[in-house]
Amino acid sequence: MPEKPELTVLIHSGYPLSDGTPDGVKDSIIQLKPYLEDIGVKVTLVGPRTKNNLADYTFGVAIPFRMNNTVLRSGASFNIKRAKQILRAVKPDIVEFNAPEASPTSTHTLMSATNRVREYRPMTVGHFHSRAENLDLKTRLVVASLNNLKKPTWRKGMMPISLTEGMLNTILYSFDARIANSQDTADFWNQEFGMEDFHIIHNGVETEALRPDLEKRVDWQDGKKTIFTTCRHDRRKGLADLLQAYYLLTKVKGRTDIKLKIGGQGDCTDELKILAVDLRLPDVEFLGIQNREMLGRSFRSADICVFPSIGGEGWGRVLLEAEAC
Repeated sequence: MPEKPELTVLIHSGYPLSDGTPDGVKDSIIQLKPYLEDIGVKVTLVGPRTKNNLADYTFGVAIPFRMNNTVLRSGASFNIKRAKQILRAVKPDIVEFNAPEASPTSTHTLMSATNRVREYRPMTVGHFHSRAENLDLKTRLVVASLNNLKKPTWRKGMMPISLTEGMLNTILYSFDARIANSQDTADFWNQEFGMEDFHIIHNGVETEALRPDLEKRVDWQDGKKTIFTTCRHDRRKGLADLLQAYYLLTKVKGRTDIKLKIGGQGDCTDELKILAVDLRLPDVEFLGIQNREMLGRSFRSADICVFPSIGGEGWGRVLLEAEAC
């Protein structure tokens, strides 16, 4: 990288940037960084405090919150002093907010700080990754609360003269530009919240680690057909449905020539293992989190890769990872 890069970008993640956890948004951020640096862009990552943190700067803490059939680990912070410190240290030309809706407080605080650093104001970009077929009641209540969460503005610290635009307006409508990872994602945010003028940029795949010339796994070559899936174990990923379908194949149809391999982990892992035991499913193995090379070899070794998500996918990046192998 040149000593004086032409462009400095601060990438804020609403989710923890932790090493060794399955998360598509996190992986897309981490894997994009070296490619940007190769073309001379200075990239600095900021995210909530977490174990095995890959962020360059820590901002806020991750708080788990269940809504819309998923568990969000949302970064939370009102520390505008810390936000200003990060901005002054990095001096970014662009601040990109990934999944801003997932961390409304830290997004709002960092966005507000960009307007209060007197030396300059960087360009702000909102990068939206998620969508939903339907918003459940809890999600709609959260949206309504954020829409009405405002604070007074003061004239020289003496008296209130108006109210701010509100947290929801700040985290959704105040960006200089918006990115959506698919047209479906852009359509969702347009239909639900009236947001327009999205740039569609699909999340990429790291093809150096995931490629078709990887060696297949010898331990899977036992004469049986391999069904493989991998993801964050979340209810909306549909893994319980996959186990039920596998039950129909093995217990109802009597198939003895297949096996099921499940990669990844998450909040539903224990429930899924109990379900597999209760259904007395044969040849089911939970692999846990695999490194990139072993993940690629698993894709290469599978006879069929199955991703049974029941909704909420903005851009199914894991599908591209499987196809890359």
